[in-house]
Amino acid sequence: MPAETVLDLPATAYFIEHQGDWWIVRIVATNEAVYQGPGPVAVFVSPAPF
Repeated sequence: MPAETVLDLPATAYFIEHQGDWWIVRIVATNEAVYQGPGPVAVFVSPAPF
């Protein structure tokens, strides 16, 4: 089962790097990594009302 993490910023505030088997999700404005590990990964907007 895939793991999900709720991120605070809009989906467009993140970018994904793919280096071999390693995936990194970074914040565009700061280049801070919020995830580093196996992938694949995706950033999307949830239809949930919260």
